[in-house]
Amino acid sequence: MKIKTYSFISLDGYAAGDDNEAGRWLDNGYDSKEDYGLRELLDSVGSVVMNAMYYARLQGCDVWAFGDKTCYILSPHEMAAAAGTEIILHGDKDPVEALDVLRRRSGGDILLAGDTQTVAGFLEAGLIDEIVLNTVPVTLGRGTAFFGQSERATSWKLSGHKIYGNGVIQARYTADR
Repeated sequence: MKIKTYSFISLDGYAAGDDNEAGRWLDNGYDSKEDYGLRELLDSVGSVVMNAMYYARLQGCDVWAFGDKTCYILSPHEMAAAAGTEIILHGDKDPVEALDVLRRRSGGDILLAGDTQTVAGFLEAGLIDEIVLNTVPVTLGRGTAFFGQSERATSWKLSGHKIYGNGVIQARYTADR
């Protein structure tokens, strides 16, 4: 089972601006008619994992990009979830514990979706196997760094790339283990 993540970042490496919202700056280089390979990525995974905060944010939108994939929600406390989702209770800072639960419940590879804190925690623990980064041609100057601060250095191999007509560059990396 592989853990994969997929995200949009600014040219200077931020996932969100100072207001911690990605939506506004994405409009500068994002084409909503393009799926940026998300459908192909979703076809390659058995389930999706996200934290409770990201799940709640998505529930407030009209967009659910994950189709009928089973979604596991990482939450430190009890909460309600929509059909097709399952809550996994764990400590906020323990992705290894969460992965142990996911290995028992999930079939196939997993897409790790959500905020930078979740991705950074899994990255710090050495649990991410593939990263798909869509770099949008805009600089924010400051904001929330996608990977946060890490004590762990990891080598990655470029496994593919694509350049979109609007300047978005997608790069796929696999962990060099």
